Amino acid sequence: DCHEDRHQGQLVQDCGSCHAEQAWTPVPFDHDSARFRLDGAHVGVPCERCHLQEQTAAGARFRRYRPLAVDCGSCHGPEGGPP
Repeated sequence: DCHEDRHQGQLVQDCGSCHAEQAWTPVPFDHDSARFRLDGAHVGVPCERCHLQEQTAAGARFRRYRPLAVDCGSCHGPEGGPP
C-alpha cells in the first residue's frame, strides 16, 4: 500500500521531494518553480480548484497534477471571466 503509485505516473518517484517522511504529509509546493506561476488573483485560489480529483477505470481515486492546461481560456472560458 505504501509503495503503490498513488499519483498514477504523473510525478517523479522520489516521494520525499513532496512528502515529509516522518508524518508523510505533503510539503508546501513552490509554484514559482512550475510552468504556471501563482500570482495576482491566482495566489488565493485553493489547490483543489485546479487540481481536480479523478478516478481510474479500476476505481482508484487520485488528484490531477499534470498535465494541466496553462492557457487562460482553459479555466476562464472564451470571454475571460471565471468558469
